[in-house]
Amino acid sequence: MKLYQNLEATEDNIRDTYESDLLSRKDSVIQFAEFLKSPYCPTSIAVNGEWGSGKTFFVKQTAYHLSTLEDASDKCLTVYYDAWENDNECDPIISIVDCIARVAGEEDENYISRLALDFLKTAVDTPLLRGVKTIIDRYEEKDAESDFGYSKTKPTNAQIKNKLKALFDEIINEHGERLILFVDELDRCNPDFAVKVLERLKHYFTIDNRVKIVFSVNINQLEHTIKHFYGDDFDSHRYLDRFFDIVLPIPEAET
Repeated sequence: MKLYQNLEATEDNIRDTYESDLLSRKDSVIQFAEFLKSPYCPTSIAVNGEWGSGKTFFVKQTAYHLSTLEDASDKCLTVYYDAWENDNECDPIISIVDCIARVAGEEDENYISRLALDFLKTAVDTPLLRGVKTIIDRYEEKDAESDFGYSKTKPTNAQIKNKLKALFDEIINEHGERLILFVDELDRCNPDFAVKVLERLKHYFTIDNRVKIVFSVNINQLEHTIKHFYGDDFDSHRYLDRFFDIVLPIPEAET
């Protein structure tokens, strides 16, 4: 029985298993974190492993290690997004932006909330974000006096990207050199949601090379998910190549 299969990936367990190196992955975590900080790191990385191989522990331990770095040049904001937990959303970009804003807003909640609200209000006039009203209402309760205007004119994709870029700028300027978004459990999502996560992140989150996306996935299962969406004759392997700049196998853990 693998040790991590008996452990819930809580903050305490992530910290304790990392510090004690219980899973014999500490060196691999540090190496991966160094790669993510490198100027040569691509935008989109897939950490590939079978179900039950400890991918969630690995990426959460990487995020924990990054959070302990004290050098200003190493500072970054790490955000963990559980796709499976959110696959009842009408569009994943709603919960992704909300997740980032919640983490980033811990120190400057009002201003980050205004930027997130500005992005969501801009995007709500497009087919992209139907059903976003609940999230908007939550932010409006926190900041009824937003400084950002809202035009009733239907926005273009370029305008949406500009709003999102403004959010990235503020978050990264506040929290360090980069934003690293860890996307987990994508291979467990329903096919429609999984495809939307991939395509939204590709089109809207790769506009800033300071943003890195780490997918923690079972590639084989995700390929089956893609085939279920597009059809058995669809080349899901080639399709996923569009979204993952590099695929890394998850390091072996202690059993």
